[in-house]
Amino acid sequence: MKILITGVAGFIGSNLADKLLKENRFSATVIGVDNLSYGTKEQIPNGVDFHQVDIRSKEIYPIFEGVDYVFHLAAKNCISDCQNDPVETADVNISGTVNVFEAARRGKVKKVIYAESSAIYEDSQVFPTPESEIKPRSFYAISEQALMYFAKAYARFYDFRFTALRYFNDYCPRQGYRRTIPPVMSAFIIKLLKGEQPIIYGNGGKKKGFYLCR
Repeated sequence: MKILITGVAGFIGSNLADKLLKENRFSATVIGVDNLSYGTKEQIPNGVDFHQVDIRSKEIYPIFEGVDYVFHLAAKNCISDCQNDPVETADVNISGTVNVFEAARRGKVKKVIYAESSAIYEDSQVFPTPESEIKPRSFYAISEQALMYFAKAYARFYDFRFTALRYFNDYCPRQGYRRTIPPVMSAFIIKLLKGEQPIIYGNGGKKKGFYLCR
């Protein structure tokens, strides 16, 4: 079995690759694709067949040949950076992802598991928020909603299989913390290491769930 991970140098991609290689219950070959714009090569586990290439390039097409499953995690995902550059946001998140879908289709991949985001619910005023209450507001969230429509179109026209994962405040080792606005768990940890109190808006009673969208 061959499993390909885009964004393999990022914190989710590298941890996923690590898990697949260590458990290796399927005797899988793990292939990684990343342009190293966010992640670092040092984070990629030994044993990954790594290709430094941008997901927007047609150079990825041969890499997908003979692959069984794809985990698509590469994205421009810092909301503030996306707000400052909507053109690149659309180019990376929409054009790049459609290019991955096309590479997977041409390579006869069995299934693509790709990352959407909890951000598509960001402007909802319904609490608890049902899965159908999609209300994107930021350029990042809008780009993530677009992926849903492209995935549905590929499934409709090419009988292609997808699973979309909408992440909520995910965290684990290797998470980037040098962003303009760090992820929430990194922001908490940075404050605590400085001996400061983390900022929690509201009364601390809010909860976030997890959605698995097929």
